[in-house]
Amino acid sequence: PADAADSPRWDYILKTVAATENQSVPAVQSTRRFNQIIASSSVKHPNLVPILDESAGGTSPYVVMPRLDAVNLKNRISQISQFALPVALWWTRQLAQATEALHQNGWIHGDITPDNVLVDSQGHVTLIDLGNAARVHSPMPPLPAMDIHSLGRILLETLASTEPTHSRSVEPVAELIEQMISPDPLERPSIRQVVSRLLKLEIDTLGCHIVPEGQTTRRAA
Repeated sequence: PADAADSPRWDYILKTVAATENQSVPAVQSTRRFNQIIASSSVKHPNLVPILDESAGGTSPYVVMPRLDAVNLKNRISQISQFALPVALWWTRQLAQATEALHQNGWIHGDITPDNVLVDSQGHVTLIDLGNAARVHSPMPPLPAMDIHSLGRILLETLASTEPTHSRSVEPVAELIEQMISPDPLERPSIRQVVSRLLKLEIDTLGCHIVPEGQTTRRAA
């Protein structure tokens, strides 16, 4: 019940499988996407959208997620004429940390695009839509490298909207992007390396790394 003790009220998103033309048999492709969403939902991270309830059985699979007060990355960028370079690094770092959690648990996201990145008014980033997630059962660098490439493209897009910055600050970011989107997957850095370098760049350009309000920042020595 909504008025039960210790039961906060939320707005929810209910995602179901679209039916075929006869409205009776769920589309196979949509069902597979749901299975991937549900299977990968065991990975928990503050920057990954949580699955609150789900059902993969029967003819009407569904997942329930919190409705986030946020907009996708492209819309968020359009709302700000120009923002500082550390913000672009911060947003991408949050995405990279969510991706790292997936990779550490044997998953790749497979569809990291601006439409699947939500940013709220405080700058908190949430990676959504695990419908294209894939399980990595053996060491296969090209698969996780797909996510690295996508993160590099997002960093490039956000970098293009930042306010003018001294070239000494931009050059190491551009170098990282070049490595992340390298045509050769084996030449791209690992997700752990990406997180580490984004954090260092964030501190180098700001003197500390950004955290949600109310928490303490770590200042550079």
